[in-house]
Amino acid sequence: MVYNFSIISGIVLFSSAVTLYLLLLGFQRRKVRGAWSFTILMACLFLYSFGASFEFMSGRVSDTLMWTHFEYLGISFLPMAIILFSVDYCAIELPGKSAIVALLCLFSLFTLVTQLTTETGRLFYRNVRMRFDGPIPTISFEPGPVYLFHQIYLAVAMCTSFVLSLRQVIISSGFFRKQAFIIFASSLFPITGYILYIFNLTPGKLDVSPIAFSFMSTAMAFGLFKFKLFDLEPVMLRSVFETMREGCIVLDRENRLVDCNGVARSVLPGLSGYRAGDNIEGALRVRPELLSMIQGGGESDIDLLLDGKGETRCFNVSLSKIADRKGRILGKTVILNDVSRQYRLAGELRELAIHDELTGLFTRRYLYEIVDRIIDQARRSRHPVSLIMADLDRFKLVNDEYGHQAGDEVLKAFSQLCRDCVRSSDVIFRYGGEEFLILLPETTREAAEVTAQRIRAAVKIAGIPDTEREIRFTASFGVAGLSTIGRETIADLIKQADTALYEAKAAGRDRVMVFGSL
Repeated sequence: MVYNFSIISGIVLFSSAVTLYLLLLGFQRRKVRGAWSFTILMACLFLYSFGASFEFMSGRVSDTLMWTHFEYLGISFLPMAIILFSVDYCAIELPGKSAIVALLCLFSLFTLVTQLTTETGRLFYRNVRMRFDGPIPTISFEPGPVYLFHQIYLAVAMCTSFVLSLRQVIISSGFFRKQAFIIFASSLFPITGYILYIFNLTPGKLDVSPIAFSFMSTAMAFGLFKFKLFDLEPVMLRSVFETMREGCIVLDRENRLVDCNGVARSVLPGLSGYRAGDNIEGALRVRPELLSMIQGGGESDIDLLLDGKGETRCFNVSLSKIADRKGRILGKTVILNDVSRQYRLAGELRELAIHDELTGLFTRRYLYEIVDRIIDQARRSRHPVSLIMADLDRFKLVNDEYGHQAGDEVLKAFSQLCRDCVRSSDVIFRYGGEEFLILLPETTREAAEVTAQRIRAAVKIAGIPDTEREIRFTASFGVAGLSTIGRETIADLIKQADTALYEAKAAGRDRVMVFGSL
C-alpha cells in the first residue's frame, strides 16, 4: 500500500482525532440524557473521517475501496445517528420511538451490507475506477439503487437536524440561544458539502462531505468548550426549563436577566417585555418585597401573594446562588413555587381551628388570639370595651329529657339568636359546653346590658320543635366592662363577667346581672 499525504487528508485525519476525543467525552458522560446518541454520532463520524483520510491518501482502486468499506461502517448509520441526536438534544418525545429506531437500524444495516458486497451485488456501486483529474485521486462510479436510497436517507436526516436546530435558535434566548446556534451552525457544514457534491460544484467532482463533517465535529468541539454544551445540556435543559411547573428566573451577578420561563412570565407579567441583559429592577418594581429579596443577595425564601384572574394565588419564592466548580458565584436563580392549594388548605384548617363545628361561632382559642389587639386598640382610642358571658339554664336537663341531638339544636338556636341581636362589630365565642362570650368593642356596660336583655328576651320566647312538644329554654347573663383608663386584662373581664353570671344564676336564672352594680 502506498499513501500520498495531502493537506485535505491531513485536515480530515485531524478531524477524526477531534471526533474520537468527543466520542470518549460523550461516553464518559453517558448518564446524561442525549449522551448516548451524541456518542453514537461521534462514533459514526470517527469511522467516516478516519477512513476518508486514508481514502484520500490512496492511489489504487483496491485500497480506496477497502477504506470506503471502512467508512461505511460509520456512514451507513450516520443518518440514524443524526436524527436520534437531534431529537434527543431538542428533548422531543417521539411516539413509538423504539419502533422508529429499529426501522432506522434496518435501513442502516441494509445500506452497510449492500455496500460491503458491492463487487458482487452491484446494488451500491457499478464500474468503479480511479480519477486523477482532481486535487487528489478519487474513485468514480455509477450509483446503484441502494446508493441513491442512502443519499436520500442522509439528506432527510441532515434536513431534520437543520430544521430542529433552527427551531431551537428561534425559541431560545440569551445564553441558551448562543448554545443552540452552535448546533445549528454545525448542521450547516454537511448540508453545504452535500449540496456542492450533488451539483458538481467541487473541483474534479471531489466528495467534500468528509471535510464538511470534519468542520461539523470541530464546531461541536468549540461549542463544548466555549459554551459548555455538554455541561449544561442547553436545548434539553431549555425544554425542561419551559415545562417546569415552577416559575424560574435566572439572573447574573449584577441582577441582569439571563432567562425566565413561561410560568415566571405568567406569574410576573412585568417580565414579558424584558430580554436577556436587562436589569430586573424595572420588571419587579411593583413587587418590592421580591425585589428586596433579590437585591439582598443572600439565599432566602418568602411567601408572595398575587391577585389575578379573580383569585389570590400564593407562591413560595426561594433564591439560590449559582456557582461554578471552583465556587465562584455566577448568578442566582429565583424559583416561584405555586403553593396556593396548600395556602387554601391552611386557611381551611385555620377556619376549622377558630370556628366551633356545631354552632359556627368563634372558638375559645380565637378569643385569646384577637382580644389583646382589641383591648389595646380600645386603650389607645380611649373607648370602652364590654363582655357578656351567657350560660343556658338547666341545659343538662334538656339533654337528659330530649337527648343530645335536641341539646345540639338548642345550642345552634341560641347561637343564631345571639347573632341576630348583636352588631356586626361584636364577636361571639363558644367558650365552653353551654357557655358563650360576646365581646363588644366601643360599648359601655350599660349598652352591653341592653344587648344582653335583648338576647334574653329573644331566648325566652323561642322554642325548638320536638316530636312530642316544643322545647323551651332560658339563659342567664353576666356583664362586665373595661373602662378607658383601667388596666384590666381579658382574664379580669372574664372573671368579672363570670361573677355577674353566678349572681344571675343565684338570683333565680333567666336574668342579666352587671358587674359593679351588684
